[in-house]
Amino acid sequence: MKYNRTVRFLSKIIPYPSLEKSGPFVEWKNRLLFVLLGGLVILGLIAYIPSLILSVKQGLWMVALVDTLVYLTVLVVAFSKKLHAETKVKITLVTFYVLGVAILIMLGQEGAGFNWLFMFPLLTSFFLWVQRTGGFLGGEFCVAGAFSDSGLF
Repeated sequence: MKYNRTVRFLSKIIPYPSLEKSGPFVEWKNRLLFVLLGGLVILGLIAYIPSLILSVKQGLWMVALVDTLVYLTVLVVAFSKKLHAETKVKITLVTFYVLGVAILIMLGQEGAGFNWLFMFPLLTSFFLWVQRTGGFLGGEFCVAGAFSDSGLF
């Protein structure tokens, strides 16, 4: 049961989130946020190191800078005991979105920008439900429209 050991280890260093007291799927949201942040810390480091090395070798300094800023943001959000869980959710969603747009602008279709942008509406609709999802998704459609009109893709 390596998964259970990993979760127990992470629960010692990453504070367990506590989203709203009432609402549908509150415990699932808390668990998903905990596993998402823990996974971003562990798997993010595994992805960050080769990405940084390749970015530097190819002279893509902006990609290296964005990757570094995003990973530092993930670390601060994951390990912070002062941030409320709702704030952690919003910062994580905005981080996914900014990373997706930045990678899409810098690397084009060959980069992983579409993957990060794909995760954004899924997680937004799960964590924020329909009432607060409209603004986030509206922003994503505006950016997608701007990309399609600009002739970049």
